[in-house]
Amino acid sequence: MKWEKHVPGKHPVILVGAGFPVAMANSRKGPPSTADILMKTATTHPSRFPAIKAVLDGPLKGSDSPLNLVWSNVIEFARALLPNYRTIRRKYKSRAVGAAFTELVASRLRNRGPFEFLWLVLGIELKRAVALHYVSGSIEINPAKLVAFKPFFDELRSRQVAWVSLNYDLALEKFLEDAGISWKYCFEEWLGAERVVSSPHHVIVKPHGSLNVVFETEWTSMPRHSICFEDSANLFATIDESEVGFGADEVEKRPWLVGYLSDEQKDEINSPGWFADPAHDLCKGNLAYTSCCLLRATALYVVAYSMPREDEWIWRRLEALRTRDLPIYVATANDTDRVIKRFKGLGFTSAGRLTPDGRI
Repeated sequence: MKWEKHVPGKHPVILVGAGFPVAMANSRKGPPSTADILMKTATTHPSRFPAIKAVLDGPLKGSDSPLNLVWSNVIEFARALLPNYRTIRRKYKSRAVGAAFTELVASRLRNRGPFEFLWLVLGIELKRAVALHYVSGSIEINPAKLVAFKPFFDELRSRQVAWVSLNYDLALEKFLEDAGISWKYCFEEWLGAERVVSSPHHVIVKPHGSLNVVFETEWTSMPRHSICFEDSANLFATIDESEVGFGADEVEKRPWLVGYLSDEQKDEINSPGWFADPAHDLCKGNLAYTSCCLLRATALYVVAYSMPREDEWIWRRLEALRTRDLPIYVATANDTDRVIKRFKGLGFTSAGRLTPDGRI
């Protein structure tokens, strides 16, 4: 792989998107991309994911069905399924959807009306689908990619790097681990990770959540929440899809995935303080960390990330930067030129390709 000349400076920020695990995987037998994960889920596990199947058979029949489209419009898709509500709800009585999820529907969602029921179960199914396909160990890094990235890492190895991963999977973590790069999460101490990492130069930020973090709720008259790593001694352990829902202790368990929420729901300024939800609070902590890293960034890299409109919050924070001569390097396949064009349209004077063909 050829790299264009780039100058990271002391504090580079690297935005990594959903194309990263696809590009880094050892074979095409790895997990699906966010563009086809819902289709693969509905095709291979139709009885376990009746809401996703209904969306693909109905509102999205014959069209593209990327995860971000459904997740960012989950309320609208739930509304579109209202005519089929009774048929869909009957399917949730079957143990085929999974014992934990059946129990959740029977207990927690028993008295919900049609619309609320549909958008809740669809949202949970989206999280379960991600947990199913991106289970721990599902991504094997291509050794050739490690070799190709060596010149890039040699430039970054001793610098204070912030990796902002907009993925839920652990592909970036696995890639850095295999490359011998010492890293840590910006939130490790908050969740009580047991490992000791001495002065890592590379910090990973995950504003959309991560499959190795679990959010639990005890649904008493006053809900009680907790959030932790699936295994604080092994940060590569992810939540099992079959455990999403109600367990034997009547505690709801789900992966820490926040999806594509509006700024009104996740912005660190506008989100109401009385909304006691540590999953959203952890999301806001990662957003704030990202924002502060961008303020002192000496270079910005966009790697396998199309910067979609659903992540408009990133563009807003970039627009607010006082400097316009920040070096920006983009390698996101077919979206490379579009992303560069938008940066230049915002007045950034140094935006170009990271690789000659705009790919990694």
